[in-house]
Parts: sequence; structure tokens; C-alpha cells
Amino acid sequence: YIRNDNLIYLKSNLNKLGKFKLSFSLIDFENNFKDYEFSDELILELKDSQSNLNFNWQKDFKLFKLKLDLNKSLNENYIADYQSISLISMPLKNVTFNLGAINSNKSPNLNFTLFRSAYEEYNWHNPDLENQKSSTLYSEIGYKELIKISGEYSIIDNYTFFQELSSGLTGEIFNNRIITPKQINTEINYFKFKLFSKIDFGKFSFINTGQYQEKDQTSEFGELSTLNVPKWLTRNTLMFSSSVFNNSLFFQTGFTFNYFTKFWADYYNPVVSEFVSQNFKEIGDFPRIDFFLNAKIQQTRVFIKVEHLNSSMTGYDYYSDPFTPYRDLSVRFGLVWNFFQ
Repeated sequence: YIRNDNLIYLKSNLNKLGKFKLSFSLIDFENNFKDYEFSDELILELKDSQSNLNFNWQKDFKLFKLKLDLNKSLNENYIADYQSISLISMPLKNVTFNLGAINSNKSPNLNFTLFRSAYEEYNWHNPDLENQKSSTLYSEIGYKELIKISGEYSIIDNYTFFQELSSGLTGEIFNNRIITPKQINTEINYFKFKLFSKIDFGKFSFINTGQYQEKDQTSEFGELSTLNVPKWLTRNTLMFSSSVFNNSLFFQTGFTFNYFTKFWADYYNPVVSEFVSQNFKEIGDFPRIDFFLNAKIQQTRVFIKVEHLNSSMTGYDYYSDPFTPYRDLSVRFGLVWNFFQ
């Protein structure tokens, strides 16, 4: 894969009219593959170019800041069009508010369009794939570092993904896990709600992140879910921070709790270097507790972390993806010593 990018831009601050950046880029690329005797019917390379015109503008008003970002691809193939607008405001003291929208129309990446391999089943050419389109609305409101609440709603069309040829829902099992590129022509509606809070009481801190997400789609591939996300995720940290020995030593110590609900997690395929949708195994629904200690004295910093210290209590049924077990209890130690200030 060879890619050459050329960019020219004009950037200026127009005071009352705001800051802007206007740029033009020219991209040339080649994606070449070896020739394999069993797949002579496929082409061997993709070679094309694309020009992009981008406009970025930012203006600070009395009560809010407005940002605008536009990108337009000038050629029909391999486009990356998007429009983004965001409004950042502080309507009250210590209160921040963010509202924005993003609309994009992008071509699938080159692995979906053309792939050749010495593995016979991993050879395809899909020149007629539609562009993947998405529209997103998001907002966030926060008060200092005490609490932040954010939400996001997206509509995705022509979602492109990799799917296994066999199906766990119908009882089919193929140990070689052969995959193929697919594109779903129905809309996917995705919603996310996130809550962050940081509460300090004395030298103790309680930091929490909780996220709920939901998606709605009608799949043309039976019961296969093509966009896989867990409904609930949570991360909670209880921490103690203090300075001792006349403030010459600062340290933090505490516990972190992680959890997410079961879902059909994608797994990594090393042949195409992509993630694959599957319906063989759900992972999740196990807690993970870590202990940590960080300390700093003058130019020296040290940390100790005990990861997954509760591993023996959860039944040894924890995975980082459907076919890769998560780590058992492990201890990490680190030391940074700056000889010169």
C-alpha cells in the first residue's frame, strides 16, 4: 500500500469574523497484491486519486463558542465527505454546555473493496459497495469536575462489516472461521447515554463513569447483530491521595472496579487485520478489580498495579474477545528516575 498526501492551506485570524482555515489536499494511492494462480479472475491492484476541499471556522461570541468543519471530496470514488458543527457555552458559572451534529458520507475502506491472499477463501473484489452514511447528534452538560452528563444519537445507513460464513445461531461451526465482507442496506439507530462524576471528600476521591447504550436495527442476515455493543459499562475508582514527610512524598492508592454486560463481541481476524461480527459466543458479565499505588518523591516516580485481583473468584470465565481469555491476576511495577531536573 503506497499513499502520497499533498496539502496546501491558508490560515488566518480575522478578529471579529473569527479564525478560519481553508485547505486543499491531493491524495494518490496504490494498493497492490501478489498474483496467486487460483484466483486469476480478480484484479491485482487499486489505483486512484482523490482531492479534498476543507473549511474550518471558529468564532468566540460573548456567551458561547461556535465551530464549523466541512470536507468535500471532489472525485466520485473513495470519498470522505463530512459536515460538523458544535456549540460550546458557559451559560452559568462553572457550568459548561456542548451541543453538536456530524453528518458523514464515506466509502468503505480498501479491505472491503479488494483483498487477495494465499488463503483461497480470502479473495474478493466488491467495486459496487455503497457509501456508508451516518448522522449524529450529541450533547454534554457539566458542572466543574463534579458531574458531566452526555448523550449521543446516530443513524447509520449501509453499514459495512465482516461476517463469518458459518452461523452459530443455526448450529453451524467452521473451525477455520472464514469471513467475507458484507453490507447491510437497512438503517441502524444507535443511542448512548454517559454519566461521569468525581466526588472529593477530604483526601479521598470517588470517580465514576457509567454508560448505557442501545441500538435498533432490522438485519437482513437473520438474527445476526451487525453492530455489537454491551448495554451497560461502568468504571468506578476509590482513591486516597496525600503528601507526607513535609510534602516531599506524594502518593495515591486505591481500587478500580470495571464491568460490562454480556454481548456478541467482535473478534480480531489477523489475515485481514479487521474485526469480525460473530454470534458464537457472548462475553462479559464479570467484574474486574484492580489495585494501584502511585508515588512521587523529587525526581523519582514509582507505581505498583495488581490487575484482576479477583480473578480466582469469578469462575475463570472471562474473555477479552470471544476466543481470547482475559489475563489472570498479574502484578506490574514501574520506576521512572530523572537524573537531571
